[in-house]
Amino acid sequence: MRLTGLQPVVRADGPYASVCLDVSRTTENAEHELQLRWRAVSDSLRSDGAPDGVVERLASRVLEPTEHGGTLQRYAVAADDGIAVDSLGPGPIAQPEYAHYGPLPHLMPLARMRTGRTPYILVKVDHTGADIVCADSTGLDVEHSQSEGDHDVVHKVPGGGWSHRRFQSRVEDSWERNGEQVAEDVHKAALDHPGPVLLVGEPHARSIVRTYATGRLAARLTDLGHGSRAAGSSDDALDERVAAELAGRREARRTALLERYREQVGRGDGVATNLTEVLRALREGSLETLLLVDRPDSTERLWTGSAPTQVARGADELTSLGSDAAVEDRADEVVVRALVDLDGDLELLDEGTDLLPDGIGGMLRFDTGRVRS
Repeated sequence: MRLTGLQPVVRADGPYASVCLDVSRTTENAEHELQLRWRAVSDSLRSDGAPDGVVERLASRVLEPTEHGGTLQRYAVAADDGIAVDSLGPGPIAQPEYAHYGPLPHLMPLARMRTGRTPYILVKVDHTGADIVCADSTGLDVEHSQSEGDHDVVHKVPGGGWSHRRFQSRVEDSWERNGEQVAEDVHKAALDHPGPVLLVGEPHARSIVRTYATGRLAARLTDLGHGSRAAGSSDDALDERVAAELAGRREARRTALLERYREQVGRGDGVATNLTEVLRALREGSLETLLLVDRPDSTERLWTGSAPTQVARGADELTSLGSDAAVEDRADEVVVRALVDLDGDLELLDEGTDLLPDGIGGMLRFDTGRVRS
């Protein structure tokens, strides 16, 4: 997971108000419950010293209605001059409300919100065309479109004779041309949206789309089987299939990542295996992937300077590194802020592993050749 786009936030001077709030509106009294959660958040921000203007600015943003249904959480960061980050994501929600005000933006709530989310494209196809849904890294739909073929002779009928065979041939040709158009439209969508392309629908229509999907689209395409475009058809089973496919891909990626880390640890190169080595790699700009056991209740602290990659265990060490400013904060927030500055990849783990005795490790862009700690 990359939190690309947050570099301006981590590089600018604070202070920042960071909040993450359950903004679901799924019950009759949801609005009242949301107001109660926001009251707890706003009280916490003010107790941390947040000015009324910043709190009110956040309130106007996070309390406004969304265009999505179901269980939702909203993450936002505000500074004195406006809203710096605003992101929606679906549940489940571990923390109904989170608030912090201080020199650094708190990014871990956003990282938790996006953990397990994968951008993807879902294509529901039949012989007339397709519905194309693009979901972003938050897991929410961001774009809906339809691919409709120009060929409308699409239904076969019983009968016989030469005219019947000619009609049936026209039907099959219409299917072919419409499927070709779908493949072309999906290819265009895939140019702008990352992730796997998941195909469902009528068997013959799916087969035609697979035939015309070439190159990178073919490599990204996965056929999930039957699914209906018909209005009113149930999406529950389809949602489960999509979720299972994405979860399987994420687990396979994580397994491969940890196996590569294990191999590099065995070779003794290209890795940081404890907190000391991770901090050194962040300072040197060599950390590519951070492996971090997520411990929301951790009390471990680190220090950082005005530059995000100025990180250290103590203020004195930070001063010796040439920093003219020193801020103490949660250890995970300090290292993730530095990682975002480097545009590195974050892999959050929900349990410990023998590979990470400190609960932290990483893989490097390059090995500096220094003696390990």
